[in-house]
Order: sequence, then structure tokens, then C-alpha cells
Amino acid sequence: MADAKVKMASYQSSISMIDGIVTPLGHYVEDLGGTAGLGTDQAPGTRNYNMFREMRTASLLAKVTHQNPTRMPAWKALELATIGGAKVLQLDDRIGSLEVGKLADVITVDLRHPNLSPTVSRPFRNFVPNLVYSASGAEVDNVFINGRRVMDNGRLLLVDESALTSEAEADWRRAGSMLVRHADEGRL
Repeated sequence: MADAKVKMASYQSSISMIDGIVTPLGHYVEDLGGTAGLGTDQAPGTRNYNMFREMRTASLLAKVTHQNPTRMPAWKALELATIGGAKVLQLDDRIGSLEVGKLADVITVDLRHPNLSPTVSRPFRNFVPNLVYSASGAEVDNVFINGRRVMDNGRLLLVDESALTSEAEADWRRAGSMLVRHADEGRL
């Protein structure tokens, strides 16, 4: 598949939790040189869409699967979550990295957040490992989409979060899926 240039979109948290399997992401990317990106899906299954969690899960599962702590290092997981996803979507000429001429979707992260401490730059740098292994997303303090600020100091500017959450739950319930029934029966 790698030789045929097949691209993998990997949803590590969802697949491992719902199906109880580990996708061959580490093997596909590191051994075969395949193109892959991280994504999220199944909010009712994994309870959220969180790219920080996906990076951590992908890195840890690769290490455990291959019984090798050097597999899927933090920097590789971050790469799969950014430019890797853009490559899978064949949009890497427009998104996925900060370059002149590309659309600029940017987050800033409060590195003083307790779970990202200590942050050091000498004799080594731990910024990326801290983001991949310790961030939850609560550390994100500003978000810019195509240069437009949509979050300012942790506060969403364009969305009423409470109304959105209520609407999403109502839509989910109306779908009438088996997950809704299981949730109502106390199984989830």
C-alpha cells in the first residue's frame, strides 16, 4: 500500500477503544515510509475530539506494539497531526505548516500551564514531548483560523458553547443510534 502511495488517516483512540485493536500506523510510517495523518472521530465513543490525545495515543501505542520506546517519537506524532493530515488530504500545498502563501491556522499554548512544566531549552528541548505527552488542550489560549482570531485567552469568540453543546446532544439523541440506547440504559 505504501508503494502504491495509499494514504492512511489514523484514529488511534477510537479504533483502540471501540475495536480493541492497534492500527499499524508506526509500521506504515516508520518502516514502510507511508504517508499518514492523525485524526479524531467518534465523539460519543471516545467522548471528545482531541488532537493532543490522538498524538499521545498514537505515540504510546506504537511504542507498546513494537516494544520499543523509540518508536513514534513525540516530534513524529506532532508531524502526523499537522502536515501529515494535510498530506493525506492532498492539501499540503495550502495547509499543514507555517509558510508564506499558506492558510494560517495557528494555536498558541500556555507553556506555563502546570502539566507542561518544567519547560526547558538547555541542555535539551522538551517543548514537543510536553505537548504530545502532557497537553490536554486546556493549555490552548489563542486560536487563529486563516488569520482570524476565534479564541482569545481561552474564551471562544464566535460560538455560544452552552447552546452548541445542547444542540449537539439533541442531534445525537435524535439520531437514535445504538449508542444512544446504550447510554440511556447506563452501559456507557
